Amino acid sequence: EEALYEGILQMQRKGLPDVVQRNNPFGSGYAGPMYVSSWFFKWLVTHPEFQKDLMEASGEPAQDAVRMWASSIGVGRQNVTKKLVVDLGAASESQLKFTAEKEADRKLYGE
Repeated sequence: EEALYEGILQMQRKGLPDVVQRNNPFGSGYAGPMYVSSWFFKWLVTHPEFQKDLMEASGEPAQDAVRMWASSIGVGRQNVTKKLVVDLGAASESQLKFTAEKEADRKLYGE
């Protein structure tokens, strides 16, 4: 719990965006995750140097891909995000050699 709190503080210091998933409470719950996944995929394509580091930091898959239900994907994603934030909180300042981009491009292709 303390490392999670420290991770959230570290995210703020580094200028990382809030990672809390938000959906439309009055409509489809699909749009929020769809946009987040699309923006993140676009970011990974334009920053290939971070892909291997992210896979390594995320660890082994927490879900069985053969028996996966669509309703469990969000929970698994949230658990991986929580693990990454906790790990960030447990890291020392000297281990963190990055800063976030000032203006993340939130436009999807074709917009």
